[in-house]
Amino acid sequence: MYIQDELAKFLDESQKKGEKERNAGIIQYHFGFLENTWPTLDETGQKYIADDEGKKRKAERVRQIIKDFKKRIAKQPLESISKSAQILSSYDFISVLDYAKQLYRSYLISDTEKINIRGLLDLMREIGVSSQYDIYNPDLSPITRGTVNDYKCSFLIKKEIIKYLHPGLEIAKDIPSEYGVASLSLLQESLGDKYTYTKYLIDLLAADSDNTCFEVDGEVYYHTSKGKSIINFLRTVFTVREKVEIGHLAVVINNAFGYRGNKYPSASAVKGFLENFNEVVIEQGFVTYKCPPENLNPIEKDIIVFFETRTEVPFSEIRDYLLQKGYQEPYVIKVIDNSPLVYVNKDKGRFYHTYSLVGAASGTAALQEEITTPDTDIDVVIKRANLLQANQQNIPVPSGTEQPEKVQSMVDVYRRDPKVVAWVLQSAKGICELCDTKGYETDTIAAYLEVHHVVPLSSGGADSVYNAVAVCETCHGKLHRAKNREALNMLLHQKIERLRN
Repeated sequence: MYIQDELAKFLDESQKKGEKERNAGIIQYHFGFLENTWPTLDETGQKYIADDEGKKRKAERVRQIIKDFKKRIAKQPLESISKSAQILSSYDFISVLDYAKQLYRSYLISDTEKINIRGLLDLMREIGVSSQYDIYNPDLSPITRGTVNDYKCSFLIKKEIIKYLHPGLEIAKDIPSEYGVASLSLLQESLGDKYTYTKYLIDLLAADSDNTCFEVDGEVYYHTSKGKSIINFLRTVFTVREKVEIGHLAVVINNAFGYRGNKYPSASAVKGFLENFNEVVIEQGFVTYKCPPENLNPIEKDIIVFFETRTEVPFSEIRDYLLQKGYQEPYVIKVIDNSPLVYVNKDKGRFYHTYSLVGAASGTAALQEEITTPDTDIDVVIKRANLLQANQQNIPVPSGTEQPEKVQSMVDVYRRDPKVVAWVLQSAKGICELCDTKGYETDTIAAYLEVHHVVPLSSGGADSVYNAVAVCETCHGKLHRAKNREALNMLLHQKIERLRN
């Protein structure tokens, strides 16, 4: 017999006739077998006790009814409850969903989604069984009324093993901080051969949406929020590229980890991570990743400049170029071999490796076309503008567009030229062209400024350097919304000669 049916039958036979329906409803509602998952005594009283009784009195009546029920069920345990406890006793650790499936297979429930496991556990405790279990969230905190809906998955765990799981979970979360992506075998090695709860840790990690778990070639891998290295590699790559073929990207990231032994993820493992990481988008085999542009260091900028006129080169050519720039040879070798900006083609053997810019299917022409194409997304335009500034010391004055292309969306948007943005920002040298103060420093930009079109594009203004200025965030807001915005725009014309051309 199903648990709920046997409980309903028991209540029908054990309650006083005059209050049978009400008391049966109170008990089923209290244990979460009706619409509320975890009601308080007050909530149950409000729902079932007559309105002429006070709130405190209602809760007390409910408490007494529950107390009487507990006495009766302890003397006459339900068979379905006992079977449920017997099934649970064979596990130290099981997800609530998997336990519900076990109950369904044993014909104890009719639907895995219509059983309240927390209420069932309370019932089992009332008949003196399963008291050694509790329900925990993936972070190993016991579920409460405040956290019961925080995670999609929770776990029935024996309380005695929690003291072993807690330190193991902390170690598991930390490993990707060094290795980017960690494997189950690496986790087991870190915990020691005698640690027997490793599989439980993977289940906990997989249940937390902040983590990424996947399987490649029979090995389980995972990534946590502490795995910054692989994210940093992605940010560097996508400061230069908008999209990269997934296999190519996996090889570049694997290479960026260097020759540090088999604890670091293989290219296949990196590819598996990319396929399961919810912050990247993969379309037709190409990866895109939206992120703030990185502030590339000098040697990275020189690498980009080097590949402006080259596609695929031998090691000696890029090494000699960087040595001529004044970098020390050990540093040059390390960067060339392990930079996420450089793809190393190893197809011809160890002594014949060739090197190209990450994602460069057809060399510089592809990169230049990518970063100079106008776009309607201002974040994309700024990213391309930053890359243009990194590529060129002195950007020539771009022609711009007299009539920017208008694109129909929910609202009208315009394609903006990243060359115009790059030139205006580079020309300003970090100083606001309205108030003459330096822009503030961000994580990736030494002096943050924004590009303002003096005559708005929506009013027929050109997307050109003769209609664009670099201003600080405060002045940009004033130019759009301040009461004296017209006077401020006139001031710009007086200060900046190119606006008068």
